[in-house]
Amino acid sequence: ENSYSSEVYKSTDDSQRKVYNKWVREYLTEKAVTDDFGSAKTSKGEDNFISDLSADTKSFEYIVLTGDMYPEADTVSYLEGHKDLFQSVSFKRATYATEEEAASALSAIATGAKTIDEAISESVGTDGTDYGTFETVYRFTLDNYLKSTAPETSAEIFASASSSLVGPVSTQSGYSIYFMESAAKDADPSSADVISVVKGYISQYDSDVMKAYLEAKAAEVALEAKDDFTATAEKYDLDVYTVSGAAENPGESQFIAGLNYLDANGYLSSAVSADASLSSTLFSAPEGTVSDALPSGSSYVIARSVENNGTSSYYASILASMYPSSAVSVSYSDFQNIVLNSDKTEDNFFTAYLNMLTASMGTN
Repeated sequence: ENSYSSEVYKSTDDSQRKVYNKWVREYLTEKAVTDDFGSAKTSKGEDNFISDLSADTKSFEYIVLTGDMYPEADTVSYLEGHKDLFQSVSFKRATYATEEEAASALSAIATGAKTIDEAISESVGTDGTDYGTFETVYRFTLDNYLKSTAPETSAEIFASASSSLVGPVSTQSGYSIYFMESAAKDADPSSADVISVVKGYISQYDSDVMKAYLEAKAAEVALEAKDDFTATAEKYDLDVYTVSGAAENPGESQFIAGLNYLDANGYLSSAVSADASLSSTLFSAPEGTVSDALPSGSSYVIARSVENNGTSSYYASILASMYPSSAVSVSYSDFQNIVLNSDKTEDNFFTAYLNMLTASMGTN
């Protein structure tokens, strides 16, 4: 055991020898190499280098311009031009697994043998959006919900009177019946909730309109902020977010305490993530420098470098302590999954090993 025996090898049948031979060639040698990778340790110098990457830091303040800044007058005009999209209804919805079950329930409700609430209690579905009571459902919301299964039904629902029934309607969860709690009504342009919904719709579904406005407005606000950042934030009633002691990390390394860790609200981090060249611009700027308007998703960020309060020691120390074990794990995983499993890798290890061993024996 645990040693080679020529007698045992010779007495082994040929099929078993082939199994052992394959095991040695295809598994044992690879395991030896991967085990070496897995047992490797990082050097003290490497650990210190990684720790030092989080030592040189900067702090920032920034403001964010979102779709909420879209002018109310323009929002009302958009609403008036798209009234049908922002009509709303209220209804109760029950959902069944089959069309036959839904039709039977619909008939029972129509004759008074069952209530819609009893039907809801029998409902199936993946979550609460499949059944229940729904207040203030906008036309565009229901259009999106039904577009893949019954796009024509949305118009029927919005044309239905209060207390009427609609269905069965095919959905992704089964078949639904609708009991109308109210008929459709137009959106109230004086309602702050309605204005917020319309702005949200423009941002998501008519983004070119919102982008054109925000891009121009953000450039205007950035010019004002370069003169007086604090006054500009107050003028437009914008929250000022702070990022303290972040290290430059354009590659978003998991071992550097950069914006990807320290920007709690994520807007500045998102802007830099989308355009890595911004990292150098922001981190090399003198204290007090105010940036141009930076795209961040559907919003815009204007940042100012401020007095640095030093390294974020909590995150830096946590990341530094993680590095020795994490680096080995990542290296091991990369070697096994990327190198060994690559179709470009030539599996000649065993041959190369024997050649090296033979050459070494020949020199002794």
